[in-house]
Amino acid sequence: MNLKKEGGSQQIMEGKGSSIDKNRLSLSESEEYHIFSNLLKRLNHSKITSMEKILIIGDSLIEIYLQLIKISPNARFYITNSSNKVLESFKKYTKNYENYSTCILDVSKGVSLHDFVFYNGKFDLVIANKAYSQLSKKKRNLSLKFLYKHYLRENGILSIISYIRDTIQGGKFNFIRNIKPVLEKEISIENKKNSIQFSFFRKNKRFPS
Repeated sequence: MNLKKEGGSQQIMEGKGSSIDKNRLSLSESEEYHIFSNLLKRLNHSKITSMEKILIIGDSLIEIYLQLIKISPNARFYITNSSNKVLESFKKYTKNYENYSTCILDVSKGVSLHDFVFYNGKFDLVIANKAYSQLSKKKRNLSLKFLYKHYLRENGILSIISYIRDTIQGGKFNFIRNIKPVLEKEISIENKKNSIQFSFFRKNKRFPS
């Protein structure tokens, strides 16, 4: 799959009256999530604007949120991390936006995963953004399997964003046997010693909640 880069350097979206500090955003990361949003549009083009609930887990929350509100402006976003400090920083730089809520979510703990979906329900899109680099293969696979089986609505999408160095240690994200990504893209990152991998899994009726 070839991906064409659009329009040269990526511009950061600023909402009316937004106080987003563009100096806080890495250009390389902004380009990464621009690629991610293009992949998502190609995979789910006809339904992308009708998504109602989107969950973002992990790192670079500001960068990926700003890309996704461009293509799913009517969605309700759930922004999560295991650190309250990270979430407070996110709220500081997005304080003029009203289409999101924040919550502590630790993907390494089953109780945290269970409680979150119990109180917040299922999602059209779940993004695990560089959230598994510190977990063992067993914990990572159990966590991702839980997200796939219990967090997604029918035809919902689970997207995993990871540095290649993170997946080499424990192999590919084969967290459910015989389930393969419906779309997968690997790109090189300039000035870094690794690459980034985008994987998309669509909810399969073989695995009902």
